[in-house]
Parts: sequence; structure tokens; C-alpha cells
Amino acid sequence: MAQAGSASSPSNRGLRKYMVAGVFALVLWQVVGALRIGSDRPAFATGCAPFPNKRVVLLSLSASYADFLRNWFATSSKYLTDDDVVVIVAEDDEALRLVTDATTAQQIGRAYTVMDSTGRLLHNETEPKKVSFLSWSEEEDFRYRAVTGAKPSRMLSLLEQGCTVYWSDIDAVWTNSVWDDVASLGVHDLYVPDDSGDESWTVVEEDGNWNLCTCQMYIQPTDAVKTMFRLWVSLTTPDADSDQVTFNEVMKKDHFGSKTVDLAVLPFGKFPPGPATEAQHNPTVVHANWLSELEDKTEFLRKFNLWSLS
Repeated sequence: MAQAGSASSPSNRGLRKYMVAGVFALVLWQVVGALRIGSDRPAFATGCAPFPNKRVVLLSLSASYADFLRNWFATSSKYLTDDDVVVIVAEDDEALRLVTDATTAQQIGRAYTVMDSTGRLLHNETEPKKVSFLSWSEEEDFRYRAVTGAKPSRMLSLLEQGCTVYWSDIDAVWTNSVWDDVASLGVHDLYVPDDSGDESWTVVEEDGNWNLCTCQMYIQPTDAVKTMFRLWVSLTTPDADSDQVTFNEVMKKDHFGSKTVDLAVLPFGKFPPGPATEAQHNPTVVHANWLSELEDKTEFLRKFNLWSLS
């Protein structure tokens, strides 16, 4: 017969259960406490070192895409919230002069921070010469491969500083709140669209081809995500045609291995690949990613009344 107060007594067993539950609740509270969560918005980390209590929306700009930057702000920025800070990565010297010019900021009409091609955040540190917002031709200093090869490292530099990041390709337009779509999926490490053409994403066999898209990404700064991004960066060379192939390789390896990254796939009907856009009733993002010529991209967006420039 167990003595009163012994380790095996019912009262002590119940006490241990409550203690374990209490410790678990404390750990969970610490994890959730690092995220700002609302019923109508996705969770994001509040400990972003350069932008405390903010979520980063990250865009990348080469000088030849200046018109697309202006169009993105004219069409998509209306869906930004007070929680958001926009960071523009200037991928070449012309782009850097462009986005650090006061005239550009006035034309855009919304505050933003600039990251240079080395990953350094510029907080009004430079005073470059003024340039015309639309002065860059399509032929001038456009290096698409260098930009896509560098993209994972741009995101990683902010993830390492504790920031939640939303990456948007600059030739995409938001037609509605991306935050509602992300929030509807619950709390996960990483959210991406799928370009495979299936209405609902299903895991293919290990030897099959994944086609998750890196065009729109919502990323939490978890240890698992940062480890995955470091591997992605190491496998993506500046001369790569696209960062998407290596991303899918890394994600598939994780999925069929240790499954450290909690992945959520955004709804196909809301985040369709460019060719599938017309078939969707009300897409949240319209993306001209399947067209290579800037003029063709412009015409595609104009077709949906999503090109703001005359």
C-alpha cells in the first residue's frame, strides 16, 4: 500500500501531470509570444532586429524593372498594413541610385527601406545624384540570372535577424489581401504557391518533380527554415537560370527526410501561375512570370487592368 505523499500516490501523479502540462504551456506561450497573431492576419515574428514589431515585404529591383516597381506600389501597396515595412533590394548601381533618390520616394508615395546588393540596409545613408524615375532602358544593366541567384540570400539575411519575410516578385500584382489567404492556412513555417497545375497540391513520389514557386513566399524565421535557406543559398549559383529548381530540390529532400520545415501550399486558385490566371475566378496575385520580354509582361498585366502606367 502506498504511503501518503509517496511518488506513486494518486495525488502526486495528478500533481506531476499538472506540472508537465504547465511546463508545456509555458514553452508554447514563449513560442507564440514571439509571434503576433490575429484572427484576420497571419502570425509574424515581433523580434525583427532592424524593424521591431514589423513584418518585411521584400522586393528586388534591377534598373530595367523600374516601371514594374512603380506599378507594384500603385496597384499592390494598398493591401499593405501598419504591420508592414517594405524593403527594396537594389540589385545594380542604377537601381540603387533610383530608389535612394528623393524624387522616386515622392512618386511612389509610401515609405520604404533600401537594401544594397551586398545585403546592407541603408537608412538614408547615401545621397546619390538625382535621376529620372523612368530613365532606364530595357537593355541597361539587366542581369536576371544574377538577381534570381541572389534572391535566397536576400531573404536569409533578414531571417537571420529574426524577421518574418514576405517575398514578392516585382512583375506580380496583388489584387486582394495576401494576408487573408496566408492566415486562412493557420500557423506554419513557410508558405509558397504551386506551379504544377493541380487545383490542390499533393505530394508527389520521391523521384517525381516538384514545382513549388518562389515567386510569392511567406517565411517565418524558425531555425528549421534558416537551415533550409542556408542550404538553398549554397546550391544556388549567380549564373543559375532560376533559384526555383534548387529550392524544390531542397524542399523535397527535407520532406522525404527529417521533415523539419512545416510547409503550407497557398491555394492554386488564389496564386495561379501566369498561364492559368484567366481560368481563375478571383486570383489574389496575377503574375507575369511566364513571359520573358518586359513588353509582354506589361501587356499581360494591362489585359487584367493591372498596369497603372500610361
